[in-house]
Amino acid sequence: MQNALCAISIGLFHRLNGAAPQSEVEAVLARALDAGSQALQRLPNPPDQLQEVAIYGNLGEVLMYQGD
Repeated sequence: MQNALCAISIGLFHRLNGAAPQSEVEAVLARALDAGSQALQRLPNPPDQLQEVAIYGNLGEVLMYQGD
């Protein structure tokens, strides 16, 4: 669920970037990072590899857009 929220927030970022105030765009990315981090914490041990790859991919995309 949290990874889906992260992915949806990334999509929202793409729609808002350049069309909304920068503070709003940054807030969407912060929400995406928080959701992705929560998804990562909730992975079972051992993790489902497909879920793990999707979560890390989304987190990587968020961090890239944040400049990290």
